[in-house]
Amino acid sequence: MNRLNQNLINKLLFYESYHSNKLNKLIHVIFVPLIFYSALVMTSYISLYIPVIGSLAYMIYYIYLDRLAGITYSLLLLFMLSHINTISFYTALFVHILSWIAQILSHKFVEKRAPALLDSFFQAITIAPLFTWYEVLSIFGYRRRLLAYIHCEALYLQRFGKLRRQRSFDEITFEEETREQKQEKTMKFDFYK
Repeated sequence: MNRLNQNLINKLLFYESYHSNKLNKLIHVIFVPLIFYSALVMTSYISLYIPVIGSLAYMIYYIYLDRLAGITYSLLLLFMLSHINTISFYTALFVHILSWIAQILSHKFVEKRAPALLDSFFQAITIAPLFTWYEVLSIFGYRRRLLAYIHCEALYLQRFGKLRRQRSFDEITFEEETREQKQEKTMKFDFYK
């Protein structure tokens, strides 16, 4: 597993602190990609260069933040780009508006908290697709420990208004692995008694 920088962990923590409800996360997993795709379609009517350059920027940024997640999300973006002309501008506009409404209503009635984009618009629109992609990848076991750590930290942040962590995720992971190794040694020793 390649190491993540603390900057990405902080971005994911920021976004997680606004998305602790599983139903709200599911709604975002469905509608964030639809927002992205419909935005690509609508901007392609202005110029085909806009969605291509925008997608390339996201690809490079996500690969920089996390190589495997970035590469796999890049494949999804390439799929979206290859189907950019399959729906009309007005259909894309309808999907875009409907997706935003679904997310806003989800925040209001399910999460009962304002969306992250009200506090940091740029961070919300840049990290939302990657955050939802982590949720999908975690189904297959990718970075589950990291997401559990971020979820716990976000709950603490929501409850007390500050971060509790004194150590980085890598330090905690190393300590857990060391503890597991000690338990294995103890088990082997007990077996021979």
